[in-house]
Parts: sequence; C-alpha cells; structure tokens
Amino acid sequence: MSLSVSNLLISIGVAYDAQLKAADNLFFSAAVDIEDPTRPMFGGAVGDVNGNPVSFNSGGAYNTSDCMGYKSINNGIDGDPITIRQIATADGPRYQVTDGAGKEIMVHDPTLGGVWATTPRYVVKSDGSVYDVLTHSAAGGTGYWKICDKATLNGGTGKAYTTTIDLSDYCRPAGRITFKAKEGATLARAQDELQRLTGVVQLLTRLLEGVQDESRGFNSIIR
Repeated sequence: MSLSVSNLLISIGVAYDAQLKAADNLFFSAAVDIEDPTRPMFGGAVGDVNGNPVSFNSGGAYNTSDCMGYKSINNGIDGDPITIRQIATADGPRYQVTDGAGKEIMVHDPTLGGVWATTPRYVVKSDGSVYDVLTHSAAGGTGYWKICDKATLNGGTGKAYTTTIDLSDYCRPAGRITFKAKEGATLARAQDELQRLTGVVQLLTRLLEGVQDESRGFNSIIR
C-alpha cells in the first residue's frame, strides 16, 4: 500500500475502530437487580419451587399446578444468578440473557419442547433494563407464571393464555445492565492491547501530519 493521504486516513479509521473495541474490553456487562443494584439479577426458566424444570403450559392453557418457581440447582424460589452476552445480528449488536452455562434463557427448559422452549424469557431493551415476559398470577409475586399483561403496569397479574407474543409483552422490569471493570490477568491483557492500538493510532496520525506538511511545502515551492 502506498503512503498516500487517502490510505493513511483509511488506516487511521480502522485503527481507531479497533482502539474503541479494545477500550470496551476493559469492562464486562452484568445484570443487577432492578430494585437493589448491589445484588446480581436472579432468574431462569420456569420451574417448581424445588427448582425442577416444568412446562409453562398444560395443553392450551397455563400450567397452574406447579409452575411457580424457577429451574435452578440452588434456589427454586429466586432462581440463579444470570449472565449477559453480547451477540452480533443483522440489525447490530444486542444482548442475550443467559444462564451460568452461557445459554440463552427460554420460557421453559428446551428439553421440554414446544413453542416455549424456543421463546426467550427475557429481553434487554434500549433503556438498559432487562424485561421479563412473565409475571405471577397473584399480587405480591405469588401464584403461577403467566404472560405479562402489557395494558397493566409492569405486567400486572398477567393475561389470558396465548402463544402469540411480541416485544411489547416483555414489560415486567426484572434487572438492569451495568458495566464492571475486568480484573487480574484479563484486565492486564485488555490494557496492553489498548495501549498498543493507541500507539498505532498516534503513529499513523504523525505520518499523516508529515505527509500533509510535505505537501504544503511542495505547493509553496511551485508557486
């Protein structure tokens, strides 16, 4: 590649983009409780109060018998700490709400099959909050799980059973995305990469300034 202004500008743009991505790597995304940001967000696929996976539906209706908790190896009442993963899509990057194994959390366990085995339980919206598509059938967070009623504040106590939902049905705030600094060796590697790319951007910028200075000097001579 020849040392031209246009080539240098392209190289600076590429290096600057890499620098921004390296700066992002100094932090990782995490979900915290919507009411207490000092606590992680807990959740999971639906389960019984003992943490066993159960079906969200019973035929063409809600499962009202034992679908009251979370699938969990630790706490069927509150669920397990959830994680956040950023993925690239055709519409740009988006966040997935995942379990401890890094798998996106569905309404009910994928091994149970059916539409709810492939329907995400949570979505992250543009305000940085994590929204649940489910709410409890009784006030105060008790009763079996139902689909949120978007016509009621925070999903209310749910609506009639249906298998047709859209983004607006995810309306019960359950958590919020935050960013935390990496630590230890992971942070050191990210800092080294950022420092290296910062040096590349600075070098390319100086080269561009040098080429522009030479061009101005040459123009002054031929006048």
